[in-house]
Amino acid sequence: MEILAIEKEKLLENTHLHGFVGLHKADVLELLAKEGEYLDKEIVEGNYLFKQPVIYLWVCSNKKIFLYKKQNDDYYNNKKICGGFVRNILKCCKEFSSNPIIDSISDSMSKTFGIESSIKPKLIGFIMDDKSYLGESYIGIVGIVELDNESKIKSKEMKDGEFYSMEEIDSVLLQNSEDIEDWTRISWPHVKKYLMERS
Repeated sequence: MEILAIEKEKLLENTHLHGFVGLHKADVLELLAKEGEYLDKEIVEGNYLFKQPVIYLWVCSNKKIFLYKKQNDDYYNNKKICGGFVRNILKCCKEFSSNPIIDSISDSMSKTFGIESSIKPKLIGFIMDDKSYLGESYIGIVGIVELDNESKIKSKEMKDGEFYSMEEIDSVLLQNSEDIEDWTRISWPHVKKYLMERS
């Protein structure tokens, strides 16, 4: 399986990301299109000379937002409460795609949720956080997708999950601060801001 990767040195030379950075404040997608390369996942995984750009996708439905716990006690999530679904960006098979990164994200997330039509995520920013377990290997592309049916969440990686109102998520994050995944904690204020501006 070939996934998108970028040499960490090239990324750091061309960007000054730390924490969450808004989509229009950094030309990360342009940099990935220019300097990124598709490599075998076995070569990239655990290789700290590279960063793996991954989508970190929040899911909304009927003005509610999905939170979940991972099924497996793996290194990257450690059964913490998560807001986003993480997926590598795969080499796009669309021969004439004008935006292979976005198309790969759409295809991957459509398969994750068992939806036949492509999901079109709204991208809002990036996460670069070298101090977290996710950030050691990945740069997050934070996106939001709105589904018209809450029952479409069928990801095998989940132990359990449900939709919450914004107020309920604020309460969950406050009451379970040590059990919240780092990227969820970092990105939630910006996801919330986007959703509030839309309503």
